[in-house]
Amino acid sequence: METRKKYSSLEKVDALETQIYSCKPASLSDIEKIKQLVTQFTNELFGDCCIETLIKEKQCLCLHKSSEELGMFIAFSYSPNIPVLPDFKWEQWLKKLYRLTNITSWNSIFIHYLVCSVDGISYMPYILRSMYKDNIFLKHVLLTAPPNINIDGFFGSLFTKVIQMSEEKPDKCQSLYIHNRHKSISKLMIHKATEEENADYIQIIEQNSPLLVNKYGKDFFGDLIAAYSGLEKTFLAAEKVKGFCVGIMSLAPVNSYDLIIHHFDVRPYHGFCKPEEEEEKIEFKFFCSESQNSISNSLENINLVEVINPKIEFDDSSPHYESNTDTIDTVKSTFIFQDEGVEFQIIDDFVTKFIDDFITIKTHFSVYQIAPQHYASHLVNLEDIDKDATDFWTFSLARNIARQSINKKMSLPEINDSPSIKSPPLCIGNAFLIEIFAMDPNIDGRCSHDLLEAAFECFPTKDYCLLTQPSKYSTFPLIQYFTRVVTNQKKSFPHELYFIHRNGVFANFSVRCAHISDFKIIAAIISHVHNSELILNDLLLALTTSSNKSSLSYVFLSENSIVGFTVITPEYITNYLKAFYNIQDLMDNFHYQNKSNGLIMHFLLSPIFLKFSSFFLRETLRLSSLKGLFYILHPLTNQLFPLDFSLVSVLGEMIAIQPIHPIQYDMESLGKYAPNEEYIKMEPLALYYVNEKITLTKKLEITSKIVIVGGSDTAMAFIESLLFRNSRKHYVYTNITLVAKNGLPNEMQPHQVRDAMFQQRSKYKHEYINKLGLRTYVNIVYGMMTEINRTDKYIVIDDEDNIYYEYLFLFTGLQYQIPLQRNLRKLYSNPNYCRKNIDRYITL
Repeated sequence: METRKKYSSLEKVDALETQIYSCKPASLSDIEKIKQLVTQFTNELFGDCCIETLIKEKQCLCLHKSSEELGMFIAFSYSPNIPVLPDFKWEQWLKKLYRLTNITSWNSIFIHYLVCSVDGISYMPYILRSMYKDNIFLKHVLLTAPPNINIDGFFGSLFTKVIQMSEEKPDKCQSLYIHNRHKSISKLMIHKATEEENADYIQIIEQNSPLLVNKYGKDFFGDLIAAYSGLEKTFLAAEKVKGFCVGIMSLAPVNSYDLIIHHFDVRPYHGFCKPEEEEEKIEFKFFCSESQNSISNSLENINLVEVINPKIEFDDSSPHYESNTDTIDTVKSTFIFQDEGVEFQIIDDFVTKFIDDFITIKTHFSVYQIAPQHYASHLVNLEDIDKDATDFWTFSLARNIARQSINKKMSLPEINDSPSIKSPPLCIGNAFLIEIFAMDPNIDGRCSHDLLEAAFECFPTKDYCLLTQPSKYSTFPLIQYFTRVVTNQKKSFPHELYFIHRNGVFANFSVRCAHISDFKIIAAIISHVHNSELILNDLLLALTTSSNKSSLSYVFLSENSIVGFTVITPEYITNYLKAFYNIQDLMDNFHYQNKSNGLIMHFLLSPIFLKFSSFFLRETLRLSSLKGLFYILHPLTNQLFPLDFSLVSVLGEMIAIQPIHPIQYDMESLGKYAPNEEYIKMEPLALYYVNEKITLTKKLEITSKIVIVGGSDTAMAFIESLLFRNSRKHYVYTNITLVAKNGLPNEMQPHQVRDAMFQQRSKYKHEYINKLGLRTYVNIVYGMMTEINRTDKYIVIDDEDNIYYEYLFLFTGLQYQIPLQRNLRKLYSNPNYCRKNIDRYITL
């Protein structure tokens, strides 16, 4: 049998064949090296830019040669480097002067600044390739050049020059250069897997999961194809070059919906089901191009592909992901990764309906879980839910390639707040599962999105794709497109559950200013949200006060359908934030003094699009011309009173700001220098912040189950050190659980009698605990630990519920002795009696 060829991601061509380089995010320590590469031509092309500001605000990359010599520094931005052009007008600028209608903020990025060594420009293709791989939806990279600046000699071979359509003399106008994705990244060829290619498939699996092959044998994948292909399961194979398999995927419909509903909070997604009667009224619309007169209605010919560019290209090593040989020994979640292949088009362009029911966001956040008994009243007014809701929506889908679109009416469902959720009657499954996924270790795992597109083509009637992964394993490139599902209260499951909606793979997104015509649609969206009247009043105020810019509102669109909105207001508590929070670590003092930041009042987004919330935040910043956005979270004690700000669903994309302990002064002695009395009496607030740099930084989710027992000062200090360390921009913990009888310490309002009985000498007092906002990152379990099973790694709470852990930390702190009745004192004088009954009186 012919040995399968290895494609090393470090192979180079021409002069770069023997070069080894690394590409990594730029840091402040690189400033001196970058300044040494700046020339007069650089200043003429990009202007005199502050390198430090670019590194702090933009997406910057440094390319280092094998000798650690800096070869190139490049800064990307989502707006052009034109001082006279406002950031919120560049799309209209392109359409008017260059007649470019397909370039949007969703699929395009600009080169804001670039310096390189003498031979550094030869590395530009690999920088662009890395950018395209990091953002699978990025289609164009643009560069603007001032008049009379000719850069054809540098970028002519890579970029296409575009001249303004309205100017008679091209040399007197600004030049625009465009680089398209297909020049650097070509897609994988996808076809149905066959039993005859089992040897290639097993070789890929064995390279990443030898345990799986040893357990089931080297013929198990071929046996699966022979037994289930075309019946219950679908098997896909990916090729970089025809005849050489580089990836496989096994798909199957989900059958265990009851198990999913029992362990996971899937209410925002209808339990991954849909009403059976929906399939009876499906109206198809066909969008056909001139070269495509008909579209197949089945996927039997999915293996037919059209090769667009058969030229073979070799890729550089990805700086963001490394090959990981630690894989999973279960068929349910086998995955591997890491390049690109030949660009292709699937001839069958069948796509089903656009959007699943848009529902109310309730107790669902992207990276954390909040106890329903505390936050339910913030979000959903269950008494106002109408079982016969008649608010309908019409959504449509149009793709660049000819695909079928379905326009369909959908109703808002009833939300059941019961902890034991049952599947609604007359519902059918609306999800399929990735059982096995593997890619050649030499292929960049970010190219696996091509397989994901083909997976949805194989299940045209399903809207959700599910994926499970043991929590103790690190993430892998494919999972960056999925959204994590939180577990139900006091429920534990050995695997993490992830999902992606069909529209998260195919749809395009945009943000625009809200219009008064959007008010009725938004009112229908939030009709079942708690404090909906307050939200609508703020929205109406932002829509009607055109002269007074006290607040701004924007709507989030997916294929021109509203899927969310936000209302922001100028930040008005500058002195308070500067005095009580450590904001200097996340923003420049210049931007803070210029009041170029805003406050998020409301931010509501469909749960199926939470993975793209960073894009909506970034677009809100661009359209509002703000450098950053704050959000303040009120303490739980005010949950019964109307709040100015509603809970938002994007706290996972924001950075929590650590509070500071202000110096305590005698206010009378300060006299006129005393702080504002309003700030002194202001309730403690948890503060969150986001800017463009944060939205561009990809966070690594750490899903390991961390269980902390006890609410002592040591436990609080441990949690604070995890959540507020300097690396919080790059890491986020999604599975921290605190077990304590009374929950977080000192969370209740101060009480004169209670505080007199129990002296508080800790820094974690009521105000400080509320300023930390730990509930947005920590699951709180109220109860006492009564047993530890170290073999199976779980603890027992109140002799009833089990909580599994991977890392267990015991911080019991100071315990109080339980008072005993007089008639029990004599019994406890006998040591034997104490040993038999002491467990009844141990508190943790």
